[in-house]
Amino acid sequence: MSRKLSKETIERIRREVLSGKSNYQVAKELGISETTVRNHTKDIARPRIEGPYIRGKQLELLRQLLRDGYVYTSNNRNHLRGLQKHFPMIKRAQFKNRSIYYLEDKSNAALQEMIKQNKSRVINYHDLSKLSKVFNITLSQDKKKEILNKSEEDDSLAYFCIRRYCTAFERVNFLKNFGEIISDRKIFCWNRKSLEIKVLATLIYQAGISYRKVKDIFGCIESFSHEGLRKWYLKLKVLFIQEKKDRRAIAVDETKVKLENQWVYIWNAIDIDDRSILAIHVYTTRTSLDAIYFLKKVLEYCKDKPLILVDRGPWYRWALQRLGLRYDHQTFGERNAIEQWYSLFKSRIKRFWKRFPYHSSLESIKTWTIAWCVIYNLCWR
Repeated sequence: MSRKLSKETIERIRREVLSGKSNYQVAKELGISETTVRNHTKDIARPRIEGPYIRGKQLELLRQLLRDGYVYTSNNRNHLRGLQKHFPMIKRAQFKNRSIYYLEDKSNAALQEMIKQNKSRVINYHDLSKLSKVFNITLSQDKKKEILNKSEEDDSLAYFCIRRYCTAFERVNFLKNFGEIISDRKIFCWNRKSLEIKVLATLIYQAGISYRKVKDIFGCIESFSHEGLRKWYLKLKVLFIQEKKDRRAIAVDETKVKLENQWVYIWNAIDIDDRSILAIHVYTTRTSLDAIYFLKKVLEYCKDKPLILVDRGPWYRWALQRLGLRYDHQTFGERNAIEQWYSLFKSRIKRFWKRFPYHSSLESIKTWTIAWCVIYNLCWR
């Protein structure tokens, strides 16, 4: 519903129009719509201008074109098309659902502006080449690298992944320590491949790259099969060891994933203070019996009876009362620790559409989840 204008405002509108100003200029000055100005000045006779002319919004857009060299289309499509009819040197370019009008001799400025606005969308040299062709401009290889903020070694996905992970691990000396833990436990029986390659490959897979892609990344360094990488990763489950100690509070929760045509529930418990995963349980049901079985596993790593933080799932109450545990229903607060873990976990399994492969079993899902939790406990928490 439009607002009602005062008599003073209406009189001012009529005075401005009678002075020779256009409806667009009056509307812009008073902060009202052009239609409102037109409705209050229908009875005012004004001289008719014959032939083509530019005024109002079109004149403002033309001034912007002369000043900046480009104008984004947005809601000005009809005005800009009208200008294009009178001025053939005004060109239009479109890239990924974003269009821009620019002067023919200002194509470089328009290209730079389009790159600036689409920086998150231009992801490779191919897209950048397509964008430059839209403006009939040829970019050198050095210019493309400068725009994309890439160096020569970044052209390889292998170099990118290795640099990213090695830099992070050098800061915390994690790569060396993790390798020493694996060596001491004698997880890998054969030494045909170097231990550093095995550790780094499993860590890159942990981040979300598939077995086959990790194999391709390391193909130029040391070749191995994707099946070998799968076995390396699953062998990490033997590092899932927690000491028994006093614990103040533990958050417990569960989520479901798809296995063929049925849902599988993954139960998890996390220590609130040190954010370590204490236990994992995978089964096809979510009942009070599953809850009491899982809570007993959690208590194996506790010297005392800690406070249990749960949501309002009906399967928890009987199990907690049966075991004589103190508990608290929380949606936010300290229980966010386990929700954050599930956020990471779900973003990882989203890589295979939250569905484990067809030939998977409850045991294989549990093994994969425990291996994932091992690296989480050692590195991510």
